[in-house]
Amino acid sequence: MSAETRFLREPAGGSSAGFTLLELLVVMVIIGLLAGYVGPKYFAQVGKSETKTAMAQIDAFAKALDQYRLDTGRYPTTEQGLAALVVRPDSDAKWSGPYLKKAVPADPWGRPYLYRQPGAPS
Repeated sequence: MSAETRFLREPAGGSSAGFTLLELLVVMVIIGLLAGYVGPKYFAQVGKSETKTAMAQIDAFAKALDQYRLDTGRYPTTEQGLAALVVRPDSDAKWSGPYLKKAVPADPWGRPYLYRQPGAPS
């Protein structure tokens, strides 16, 4: 085997190829610093998107409830709830819905929305 072939196959000085422990530690520290800086910013954005989604859903409910009130002369009762925007209540002859395109969704955190008729005590 010629000297050129041996040079291409083996690292200089005959040592084995690879990373040293120090190099690996430096890379891990850099990755840790990046994760510590980027992680909180990323998760803060996730929380903001859930809040924005909830606000958009509440705005859609408000518009549908106002349309319901214009048609029937009153808002749904607490017992009828937001379901009155999708399914005709028995007591509302002037109902012209459905006022929502789909069934009432859960909030972005997976819990159902609570509705109380305006003026009802908490």
